[in-house]
Order: sequence, then structure tokens, then C-alpha cells
Amino acid sequence: MKPWTLPLQRFLAPEDASRLRRWALGAWDTGRARGRKLLARDGMLTMVLLDTGLRESEVADLHCSDVRIAKGQRHLHVRRGKGGKQRTVVLADETRRLLAEYLEWRQHCGWSSQPDSPLFPSSRGGRLHRSAIWRIWSGALGAAGIQHHRVHDARHFFATALYRATRDLRLVQKQLGHQSVTTTTVYADVLDEDLAAGMDKMLNKEAP
Repeated sequence: MKPWTLPLQRFLAPEDASRLRRWALGAWDTGRARGRKLLARDGMLTMVLLDTGLRESEVADLHCSDVRIAKGQRHLHVRRGKGGKQRTVVLADETRRLLAEYLEWRQHCGWSSQPDSPLFPSSRGGRLHRSAIWRIWSGALGAAGIQHHRVHDARHFFATALYRATRDLRLVQKQLGHQSVTTTTVYADVLDEDLAAGMDKMLNKEAP
């Protein structure tokens, strides 16, 4: 079997991810302030994609009760990951804080806050389909002035950012829900290519 490879164009550049995050935070704040609950939802959904590495289907399946942030907890419970497997995704402090705000806001915006209610509901309060998540993501990219990227590219960005910060492939594997760490190794390989490209760029700039 051919080893899995991941071209660099499948990743959001760090500066693009920062622009997208700024848009997401702005959408969340503006949506709440102006009573535009779909805009607020879209901002928070975009943040979750960037900050957790969840797949589209996993985000669509999230229930309100899957946000575990009470009593010192700080994780999302993925009930049906790839292959039907469950896992726990640990949240950064900032992501935990934003989701706490989001859950509190939901109680007053007209959406059901029952434990089995979709965390990111459609305009009618039902579960979002993957195509709807794609439209939200595509709209966020356009609003942030970023070129086309798949939703799954946010997962790749998250994985490389986490690996850059920790250099721990096992940790990245656990967060992403990969069955084998061999699959996760592709992110370390990409960083090697990234480093080589950066060195070439640096040397070319220094050439007389």
C-alpha cells in the first residue's frame, strides 16, 4: 500500500488561520450584539473547526451535552468518530471559555438547550448537514478574504499547529482519533518539508 502523503497546499497558512479566527470572533461578537444568531453560530462553529481538529461529520453530530466544561472538565465528547469510535478532545482554555459563553447565550436566543439538542443547529433548530457546514466554512473564508480550502484543511492545520507546539505525535493522534500513530506521522513529515522550503527561501534571500 502506498504511504499516505499530504501536500502543503492542503494546509491553511498560519496567517490565514489567524485572519479566519479574527473573522470568527468578530462574527460571534457581532451576531450576539445585533441579534443575528446564525452569524453568531457561524463564528463559533468556525472557531471549533480551527481549534479542535474535528471532522465535518463530528461537528454536525455534537450535542449540547457533548461540551464537558463543568466541574473542572475541558473537553468535547465525540460520540461517533470515524468507524463509529468515541473519543475525548481536550479544549484549550480560550476555546473552553468561548464555548461556555456560547452555551449560556443559547439559553436566551430561542434554540433548545436540552442535552440532546444540536450544538450548532440549523435555522429551524435541527441538525446541520455536512453540506451546510461546508457553506458556512466557505462563507467564512470569503468574508476573511482567504482562498479556497476544504473544511478538512482546518483539521490538517490544527494537527500541524499542535505538533509544532508539543512535538508529541501520540498526543496529536489522540486528539484526532487516528487508529494508528503511523497515520499521524504525516504531519511530522510535512513539517520537515516546510522546514526545507523555509531554508531554501532564506538562503535565496541571502544570496548575493
